Amino acid sequence: MSAALFLDIAEIAISLAKSQKTGEFHGDLQIEENIVEMIQKSVKAHHEHTGKPLDPALIKAEEPIYDSRST
Repeated sequence: MSAALFLDIAEIAISLAKSQKTGEFHGDLQIEENIVEMIQKSVKAHHEHTGKPLDPALIKAEEPIYDSRST
C-alpha cells in the first residue's frame, strides 16, 4: 500500500471521528459518502498489498459487545 493511500484512509477516518465528537455532521449523506470513500480506498489498498481482489466473503458483521451497564 502506498503511503499516500494510507494517509487518505487515515484522514477520512479522522474526519469521521472528529465529526462524531463535535456533532458537526452535514447530514447522513456526507457520512455515507465518507464511509464509501474509505471502503473504496481500503479495497484498493488490499489489492495493492496482495495483488488480489478483495473476497467479499471476508467481510462480516461484528458481534455486538455486551455492556453490563445496559441491564
